Amino acid sequence: MVANSPLAPAYFDAPGSYLGPLSVLHWINDALMAVFFLLVGLEIKREMLDGQLSTWPRRALPGIAAAGGIEPLQVCRRLFGVSHAASGLASCAA
Repeated sequence: MVANSPLAPAYFDAPGSYLGPLSVLHWINDALMAVFFLLVGLEIKREMLDGQLSTWPRRALPGIAAAGGIEPLQVCRRLFGVSHAASGLASCAA
């Protein structure tokens, strides 16, 4: 909604502006994503120690689902011989 308002120029220029030594886009890409994955890792650890994933039978289904999410991309990559450098995984995942 902001992109279609009079504030649009400020909205689109914000990622290029600097907040301290880094640009706002760099803060989003690096700092906030690092915090996000830290919290996800801590949540998974808590679930594996005390929560719903505390036993091996309960861990099996999420593990199989994770492997199933990765496997089609690997099969596509191997079938078409696309490397990471050529950005081939993006075309297989789309």
